[in-house]
Amino acid sequence: MSSTGSKPTYYPDTSLPTQFCEFDREQPNQLRVGAAGKEGVLNVTFKRDGNDNTFISKQYTQLPFHITRVLRLDDNLPGMAFLYIQMPTGGLLQGDRLQACINLEQGTQVHITTQSVSKVYRMDKNYASQITDIHVGKGAFLEYYPDALLLQKGSRYSQKTRLVVHDDATVIYGEIVLPGRVASGELFDYEIYHSDLLAEYCNGKPRFRESLLLEPEQIDVTRQGMLGHWKVFGNFYVINKTVNLDQLSDEVHDILQDQEGILGGCSLLPSHDGIVVRILGQHHRKVKTTMDQVWGWVRQKLISTPLPQIRK
Repeated sequence: MSSTGSKPTYYPDTSLPTQFCEFDREQPNQLRVGAAGKEGVLNVTFKRDGNDNTFISKQYTQLPFHITRVLRLDDNLPGMAFLYIQMPTGGLLQGDRLQACINLEQGTQVHITTQSVSKVYRMDKNYASQITDIHVGKGAFLEYYPDALLLQKGSRYSQKTRLVVHDDATVIYGEIVLPGRVASGELFDYEIYHSDLLAEYCNGKPRFRESLLLEPEQIDVTRQGMLGHWKVFGNFYVINKTVNLDQLSDEVHDILQDQEGILGGCSLLPSHDGIVVRILGQHHRKVKTTMDQVWGWVRQKLISTPLPQIRK
C-alpha cells in the first residue's frame, strides 16, 4: 500500500445485472470478499506545474492495485505523464472488488496503460468486479489504453467505467477483449462478462452509454448478429469537439477497410462530439496492430504528434 492522500470510501455496486446478485451470496473457500488484498483501491490526481510537466499530486493505492512512478516516454511531449497500473497478484480472482478514481486537472497530459494483458482467472464461487471513475478537466488530454482483457475458462467479471469530460478536453479510450487461452483450447468458455461504459459532460448530462452482457453458455456469442466467426473484439473511443469529426470518422473508416484479417468500422458518437471504432479479428495481435494504427492516425490529427515508443 502507498499513500500521499486519504483512503477513499469503498462503496459496493448495487446496480449489477441480477446474475451477479446470485453470485454475491457465495463466499469463496479461500479469502473472503472484503479480506485484505481483495478490495483494491486506486486514487490518483494529476496536476501541471509551471514548466508544463504533468505530475501526480495525490495518490493512494491498496492491493491488488499498484502503480509505477510517472514516466516520460514521449520526446515530442516531454511533459506528458505515462502511468502503468500494475497488479502484483497477476490477475483478478474470485471475490476481488476493485475501485479506481483518476482525476486530470486543467491542462494535464496523461497516458495510462497496464503492465501486460489483464487476466481474469477461473472462478467457482462469487465473481470479480472493477469500477473506474475518470474525471478530465479543462484543456486536459487523456489516453486510456490498457492491454487486452483475457477472460479465462469459468471466469465471472463485471467492469463499469464512467468518463466525466470537460467540453475543452480530449479523451482517447481503447479496449480489447480476448475469448480465453485459445492456445490451451479455451474459446468463449468464460461464464459471464459484463461491461458498462458511461461518458458524461461536467454538468452530469450523458454523452453516451454502452452496456454489454455476454453469457456464452446461455446465448451463443458466435451466432450472426453478435461476433460471428470472429474471436477478438476491440472498441476505440475519441471524445473531442475541436476537429472535423465527419472527416476524422471517414478517414478512420478508410484505414479499417484497407486492413486484412479484421472487420472494422467507424461512426460518430450520438452526441456528435466524438467517434467510436469497432474492430473484430481472429487474433489479438492483428486487432492490436490495427487499433494502434487508428490511435496513431487520431493522435496525429488531434495533437500533430506521432505515437511514442512504449515498451512493455
